[in-house]
Amino acid sequence: MLVLLGPTVARPQPGLSEHETVARLRKLAAAPDQVSSLVYGIWAAYREHGAPPARELWEMTPLEVRRGAALLMIVTFCRSIGGEGGRLTAQATVQLIRATVPITW
Repeated sequence: MLVLLGPTVARPQPGLSEHETVARLRKLAAAPDQVSSLVYGIWAAYREHGAPPARELWEMTPLEVRRGAALLMIVTFCRSIGGEGGRLTAQATVQLIRATVPITW
């Protein structure tokens, strides 16, 4: 999980300060879906305090939620790097997430 943090969340967000980015991630972490909540919470913890708090949050979360979060982060990572065929479109990314990541709400 920690390997995916750098490529998926460490980039600057255009037009937002670091404080604003973390605040936005924390707001998104309030989602009713446990998988999305975990991903955004880990991203916020990582950006604000580094890997140790993100790891702590990860380790205290039930395994089934962590599995979904790992899938979501892998899809996010794949979308960000693209490949020979180009990058996933927003619609293709949503379809892939819906097909692979469990909804937990």
